Amino acid sequence: MACRRNHKSIRVTDIKKQKQIIIKPIKMKKQLILFFITAITMMFAGLAKGGNGINMHSGVVYTCSANFYDGGGPNNDYVNNQQDTLTIYPPANLPNSKICITFHKFSTEETTDYLRVYNGNSVAAPLIKEMSGGVKYGTIKSSANDGSITLLFHSNNTNIDEGWRASITVDTLPEDISMIASGKWYSSGGRFFDSGGPNNDYENNATNVITTIYPKNPNDKISVIFHDCNINNGDVLTIFNGSTPGVNQIGSITGYDKNFGTITSSAADGSLTFIFSSNASGTAPGWVASIVVNYHPEDITTIANGTFLLDRGRFFDSGGSLANYPDFASTTITTILPKTIGSFISVTFHECNIAFGDYLEVYDATTVTGTPIAIITDISTGTIHASNSSGGLTFRFVTNASGNAPGWIASITTFNSAEEITMLANQSFVVNCFARFYDSGGVNFNYTDNNNIVTTLIPSGPTDKLNVNFHSFNLSFNDFLYIYNGPDTNATLLGSYTGNLNAFSLSSTHSSGSLTFKLVSGSNGNAYGWTATVTCNTNASSYNMPLNTNASYTTSGAYFFDNGGPDANYANNSGLSSTVTFFPTNSSDKISVSFTGFSTYSDLDYLEIYDGDNIFTAPLIAKLFNRSGYGTIKASNAQGCLTFRFISDAGATSDGWAAYISTTTQPQTVSLPGTYITDSGFFMDAGGNGGSYADQSDYTYTFTPTSNQKKIGLSFTFIDTYNVYDFLEIHDGVSITDPIIAVLTENSGYGTVRASASNPTGSLTVRFISDNGAAIAGWAATIGIDSLQEVISLPGTYTINEPKSYYDQGGPFGNYADNINTTTYLRPANAGDKVSIMLTRFELYNNFDFLEIHDGPSDTDPVITILGVNIGYGTITSTHPSGCLTIKTISDNGATAFGWAGIVSTSAPKKIISMQGIYTTDNGIIMDNGGPDINYNNNDNSVVTIYPTQPNSYTSINFNYLEVYNVFDSILIYNGNSTNAALLGILNSNTFDTTFTSTATDGSLTLKVSTDNGATRSGWAAAISTDANCFYSGIDNPKDIAESIQVYPNPASNQIQVDLSYFPNENFKLEFYDIAGNLLKMIDARNEMLIIPINFSPGIYLMKISGKEKVVTKKLIVK
Repeated sequence: MACRRNHKSIRVTDIKKQKQIIIKPIKMKKQLILFFITAITMMFAGLAKGGNGINMHSGVVYTCSANFYDGGGPNNDYVNNQQDTLTIYPPANLPNSKICITFHKFSTEETTDYLRVYNGNSVAAPLIKEMSGGVKYGTIKSSANDGSITLLFHSNNTNIDEGWRASITVDTLPEDISMIASGKWYSSGGRFFDSGGPNNDYENNATNVITTIYPKNPNDKISVIFHDCNINNGDVLTIFNGSTPGVNQIGSITGYDKNFGTITSSAADGSLTFIFSSNASGTAPGWVASIVVNYHPEDITTIANGTFLLDRGRFFDSGGSLANYPDFASTTITTILPKTIGSFISVTFHECNIAFGDYLEVYDATTVTGTPIAIITDISTGTIHASNSSGGLTFRFVTNASGNAPGWIASITTFNSAEEITMLANQSFVVNCFARFYDSGGVNFNYTDNNNIVTTLIPSGPTDKLNVNFHSFNLSFNDFLYIYNGPDTNATLLGSYTGNLNAFSLSSTHSSGSLTFKLVSGSNGNAYGWTATVTCNTNASSYNMPLNTNASYTTSGAYFFDNGGPDANYANNSGLSSTVTFFPTNSSDKISVSFTGFSTYSDLDYLEIYDGDNIFTAPLIAKLFNRSGYGTIKASNAQGCLTFRFISDAGATSDGWAAYISTTTQPQTVSLPGTYITDSGFFMDAGGNGGSYADQSDYTYTFTPTSNQKKIGLSFTFIDTYNVYDFLEIHDGVSITDPIIAVLTENSGYGTVRASASNPTGSLTVRFISDNGAAIAGWAATIGIDSLQEVISLPGTYTINEPKSYYDQGGPFGNYADNINTTTYLRPANAGDKVSIMLTRFELYNNFDFLEIHDGPSDTDPVITILGVNIGYGTITSTHPSGCLTIKTISDNGATAFGWAGIVSTSAPKKIISMQGIYTTDNGIIMDNGGPDINYNNNDNSVVTIYPTQPNSYTSINFNYLEVYNVFDSILIYNGNSTNAALLGILNSNTFDTTFTSTATDGSLTLKVSTDNGATRSGWAAAISTDANCFYSGIDNPKDIAESIQVYPNPASNQIQVDLSYFPNENFKLEFYDIAGNLLKMIDARNEMLIIPINFSPGIYLMKISGKEKVVTKKLIVK
């Protein structure tokens, strides 16, 4: 697993910048709209009406639902020399409501034309935001006592632009929170963006924009998962734990480099506060994040301070597994605690590369007080264990602004012993009579400067005595390794060692059987360090590989070296007859060989290992060469023996190998082929930590649990192969003839693969194939059983008991793979729950790569939707009785892209409706499935049904805009809960400011989207309201219209009186509808008091009263 210095940044793209390429801009509304005829084909015109559109003007407006446009309205640009001030109040019958304005599109002349938004009823109120220039996306909400917002628009006498389109609602709990302006929001889940939304860069000159996100339920805790965060140098996003800006800062993000990770509140109110400032020197894509409550991440990064509870997971710098950490001065503190009481956290660094001047401190505690047990700099590998009563470790990462590096990739476990031990920290390790022992550089790198590290090795058995056999040793001048005969540095000093030494060994005679090592290194350079094997065998024999002859040995424990022995390189010209066979002393045992070091000069020098007593009929298990010989191989034949043959050419040679032959070793790390019965451990490529796999490999690994009631899972911390011809093939069973679950290649293998419920053995078999080209870092995974994964990215069956991250196979950092055809099954943990997927980021390369989502537990269940290219914005919820969703992932053999990121839960928010499904809500936004700024999808036949949350309420949909390519792309609106209900209207050309209201018994509306296979356009946005949260929409009226128009008695029997006296000399039209939407009676009136006979059957009716710039709908009950 080679150093990431050259590969970590490969294939990390700016998704938001890429998405802008396909956006079809609609700049100058007036010029484009003239090419289209605005028309609505109405099948039932009575319930579709012009929306309550408000164009920017000077005045006062009372409303709870309206479209809001610049002075040019929805079809025209605003004009020059405009200076208007408009105040918007909530209606008087909703006295505690707050006005919300959601901007869908915004474009004015930069700087000189601007819209100022004030938090109150005049321009003397606090300024929330001054908006000018290009794209703005998001919601601004009043916090004034009267719930009002005042807007001031100014344009100069030069250029004009298209202005804005926005929706006005009240008390909206948005699913999308963007830092378009300062605000306080309550959330039960959603998305979090910069002011550019999901697809565009943020704006320049943002000054201390403050956003606080509270949990909707007071006992919850907010988490924000940054899937992608890229901020320009000099622009800063600062994060605070709680609701007070400037207090309890836990993070700060800036710089061009990527940032990933989860930030979770530990404040009493469960909130997080963000402050964003940008200068005038340029912008960047900003961030795409998910908001989750009560989230338990499996992936921990140093994006901000935090405390996390888990037993198994991954630990990265904030650049993740592929990108460097950011290049700016910062300090973050991360505490990792075990989820299981009594366990102890272990963190294994597979790769670690930290820039000069930056460092990672590790504390064996829950705080950073006291002396760290490790200070990690430069290139290091190894494991650090907790030993304190909490079982936790705390990490403090300190960076300067003078440069950055790839950072680290690490696995989090609660393993209580280690098979690979490096002098990375002041700590003790329990050794199960076999371990590999290295300096802090591990098997592949030099140790670091400025060490003063003490490591104690303790045998697991009370009567065992440890022996350490140094196969190679090279320390720089004035660097020393001190070895003590006992559990600490107060024990007898056995020796101090420096320089380049031949092989040597030492054994403990202490009653504890332990040995203690102290490494002291200066700052004037370092060296290779050492490789050593630790055993409980103080009298082990040593055998060298025969040269051009054969040999056999019977043993239960011995050292095994190449033909040069422990101190010299192997010889060249080792021929076909160079073989040796090891037999077990006890015929019922099995020989295993564990390599501590392995290095040949090229693939022409190689070691073959056969599972038997000869090279002719016994199967070849492995062919090892270069540096890819890390790990253990165990015999499986009846004799329990292994045979080795070594071939070398006439060219240069290398160090060869050092190995331990045993009949008792139970490997914790699996990196060489074979069958392993285990419930836990590591699975790595044959290069080990920091090395590369070998080319020309065809290895098979089988993992079987200790009981067939258990299921093996492989949780990949990272995977990185050179190309698609180097791959892991994972089979659901004990053989490569069993079904393939997944094929992992390049950077596309992030997450967990588990044996299926139908697999009787609970086993997984992995086949690794590599071609004869280059080889790189490989992979690292943890082995476990029966765990509920917090990350869903690889195919399989997942039980949803709490919110979980959902990614493509590349995880949060890499692209998905090509040639995928996999299935993922999502099922709720509790009967009656429904699984939802909330997608925050979605990008596929073309429509030959797609997700096919089925409503149920099988891919034979109905297809809800097919998501391709960039069309995957919104939430999908199961309506199946099982509550399950099934996802088929398909990609062709062409290029790939960033993939997707989202949250799977059984409680996803549904305030933004853009996917097929059934929704219950009183407010929200309907968008096309491209989301903000991305075109809708072609070949779409989605059906959406919306119910009000309260009985006897009626859903209204107020279209702000609809822009389609042609009449073959349309939305059909039905008055009820299915497409069998009465058709209210068909929208099939550019439409603005149009409202539909249900008169169905259940208050529902159904929308059917129908698009052809041709070109598309920007789509649509509409606001949802009901008479439960919005009783009227009034314009320029200082008094609540709904209360001003009185209808009584209600309930009525044979007549009603309608009091219109508040509006003298104004013409009104009164319309009466039954609950099926049929028009029963229509009256034109100007009288201030009307008496109207009622001859309707008993039941519920709707009475619509329309006047100048006002429409009131009232429910009428006839007894």
